[in-house]
Amino acid sequence: MKKLLIILLLLGGIVLYPQSTKLALVCNAQFNGTSSSVQFNSLIARLNSDSLISSVYFFGNITQAGSLEEFESLKLTLKYLNKPYSILPYKSDVRDFDGYSKYLEIFGDDKFVINGGSFVFIGINPAIPYSGIHHFMLENLNWLEETLDTFSLSKEIYFFSPIEVEKIGNWNEVLNLLSKKNVKMIISGYAAKNESRSLYGINTISLKSSYEKINTDLSIYYLQITKDSVTVSSNEKILFAIDKTIQPEVTLPVKKDFENFSAKVETNIDLRSSVLSGAVYWENKIYIAEESGMVSCYDTTGTLHWDYDTFGNLISSPLIADRMVALATVQGEIITLSAISGEQIQSIGFEENITTGLTAFEYTGNKLLMIPKLTKSKNAIVFGTASGKVYCYDLETLQEYWINANSQGMIKSQPVVIENKILFSSYDGFLYCIDARNGLLIWRWKEKAETDFSNSRILTDGKHVYAVSSDNTIYSIDLLLGKLIWKNDNVKIFPSINFMSEQKYLLAESIDNKIIRLSCSTGHVEKEFRTSKMLANSPQEIIGYADNIIFTNEGLVSSIDNTNTETKILLTDNSPIIDLKKINNDNLLATTLNGRVLLFSVR
Repeated sequence: MKKLLIILLLLGGIVLYPQSTKLALVCNAQFNGTSSSVQFNSLIARLNSDSLISSVYFFGNITQAGSLEEFESLKLTLKYLNKPYSILPYKSDVRDFDGYSKYLEIFGDDKFVINGGSFVFIGINPAIPYSGIHHFMLENLNWLEETLDTFSLSKEIYFFSPIEVEKIGNWNEVLNLLSKKNVKMIISGYAAKNESRSLYGINTISLKSSYEKINTDLSIYYLQITKDSVTVSSNEKILFAIDKTIQPEVTLPVKKDFENFSAKVETNIDLRSSVLSGAVYWENKIYIAEESGMVSCYDTTGTLHWDYDTFGNLISSPLIADRMVALATVQGEIITLSAISGEQIQSIGFEENITTGLTAFEYTGNKLLMIPKLTKSKNAIVFGTASGKVYCYDLETLQEYWINANSQGMIKSQPVVIENKILFSSYDGFLYCIDARNGLLIWRWKEKAETDFSNSRILTDGKHVYAVSSDNTIYSIDLLLGKLIWKNDNVKIFPSINFMSEQKYLLAESIDNKIIRLSCSTGHVEKEFRTSKMLANSPQEIIGYADNIIFTNEGLVSSIDNTNTETKILLTDNSPIIDLKKINNDNLLATTLNGRVLLFSVR
C-alpha cells in the first residue's frame, strides 16, 4: 500500500509540474521548389538529426509566390521530415486562388492548435486570402475563444504569429482572449531583428526570417521550454532566456470600438461578421455582402428588410442594375435577386472560381442571344476568374456574350469599363484592355518583366489609364494605344488611388505617411500633406470632399485641408475600412472588415 502511494505521488508530481519540450521554428522560409530545394533538403537533414526536437513549426511566407506548383513540391519535400510539424501561412501563401486551394487540400487549415501536454501551441494566419490585409477575422476570433475555453488555467499558452501581432487588425481582441488564460509567450516572425520584449505584460519574442539568400542555410530557431524558463537559441547561440516564474501583470490598453468626433451619422449597422467588400447604396437602401455568403438589405434607419444566403463565399460587392441585385460567389455561381424583395430570380454556375466583383455596362455588340429577353435592357456583366478568364454575360438572362482568355494569371482587380473598352490587371503582371463588344484583346502593357499591376486599383479619365505597380510606382498609360505617357517613381504610394477635382488630380497615400496630390497630365506632385499617424498596411481609401481630402487609416476616418490641418471624423471600429465612397454631395458610406457600415456626413 505504501509503495502504491509513492507511485501515485510521483505520477501526481508529473501532472503538477510542466514537462520540458524543445521546438524548432522556421520563419519566412520562402520555398520555391527549384533553387531553394537544396536549402530545404539541408534544413530537413538538420531537423531529423536532432532527436530532442519534439515538433517543428513553419510560419510566415512558407512559399515565395503561393503557387500550386510550389505547394505540391513542398508536400513532396516535407515527407522526408521525420518530426511532427505545423504550418502557419502568411501573405505570399494566400495570394493565389489555385495555390491557396492546394495549400488547404494538403495541410487542411490556415490555423492550428497543438495540445502538448502541459503546453498548448496556437497559431492563426492573419493575412486575409487574396488581399494581403493583416487582420484577424472575426470568425477566427470566435474559433480562438472556443479553443481556449477547452483548456484549463494550468495549461501554458504559446501563441504564434507570422508578424508582430500589434500590426494586425483586431490584435487587441486576440490579446484580450489570451490574457484570460495562462498565456506565457507570443512568438512572431518577419522581424527586422531578433528581439525579446513585453507586450502589455505578455512576454513576446520577434524573430528574423530564416531565409536570407539562395545558397545560404535556412536558420532554425530552437524554443526550449522547461518548468521555470523559456530559452531561444540559433546556431548554438542563446538569443534569449526568459524566467517564467516572473509573471508581470497584463494591462491591456482601453479599446474604443466606436467614436464620433465630427460626423453626422445617419445609419450605423454592426453585423459583427466579416465583410470583404464595400456596401452599396441604392434607392435609400443599403446592400451588404458578408464573407460567409449572406447578403442583406437595410434601410437608412438600420432596419433589416430582407436577407438571402448564397451558400457560398462573397468577396466582392453586390451589383445593382435593372432593379436586380447580382452576386458572384467565389465558388463560381452568379445569382440575381430582386432588389426590392430579395427573392431569387435565377442563377448560373461556372467551372471557374470567380475572383473579382461584377461590373455592369451597356452591351453594344452584335451577339444574338438564344433565349429572347423580356425587357429592352442592354445591361451586361463582366467578371474575372482564378484561371485568368474574363466572362461577359447578359444580366437579365445570364446568357453568354463572350469569353476572353488572354491573361495568364488570376484576375483580382475589378474590371473597369469605358467607351467599349474593358480594363483589368492579372497576376501575370500585365494591364489589359479588351473590346467590350467581343472580348478581343486591344492591348496589354507593363514596363518590364518584373512590373506587376495585379493589386492596383485601375482608374481612367477616358484618355488615360492610371495604375500603381507592386513597387509603389504610379503610371499613366494611353487608353487608345496602350503606351506609357508618364510614370512617377519618386513618391512611393499605396495602390488605392482616386480622382479629385473633376479628374484633374490624382489622390494617393504614400508609404512615408503623406497624402499626395498629383497632376493627371504630368504626374508631378502638386501638393503634399503630412499625416499625424503612420499609415497602416490596410486598404487606403481616399476621396475629395468639398475643399478637403477625406482619408482612412485602419478604422479612423479623417480630413485634411489645404493648410495641412487634420481633423478626426469617425473611429468606426477596430478593423480597417475597406471601402469609403461618396453617395451624393453630402453623404459618405463606409464599410469595415468587421462588418460595420456607416452612412454619414461631415459637419
